[in-house]
Amino acid sequence: MPHPHTSPAGRSPHGGPPVVSRRRLLESGAAVLGALALSASPVAAHAAGRRAAADAPPEWNDFGVFRLGTQPPHTTLIPYADVRQALAADRARSPYRIASTAPGSSPTPPRSPSSDTREQVTHR
Repeated sequence: MPHPHTSPAGRSPHGGPPVVSRRRLLESGAAVLGALALSASPVAAHAAGRRAAADAPPEWNDFGVFRLGTQPPHTTLIPYADVRQALAADRARSPYRIASTAPGSSPTPPRSPSSDTREQVTHR
């Protein structure tokens, strides 16, 4: 069933009340709600609930909180060859220390294998 055409005056041709479009209804409803929200008293907003004081330091920056997200204390064991080395406490000179730059210290192989390794792989 076709809708009747509206006249330029915004009234239906049958002389009834003016037709209100959905767009105008939504715009006016949003305007009324916005006006009500802006005219609300700031006291009512504070009565709804107050956050923690803004001047207080955040939890991660508070000196009173020292166990949040911490791990239990631990030590690093560095063995030495004799008591003299242990008293000197020079970790770099311990005979049992393996440098992280030493060959074989990485669990992954190098990215570009040497030429003899390539030959071994291709001739298998």
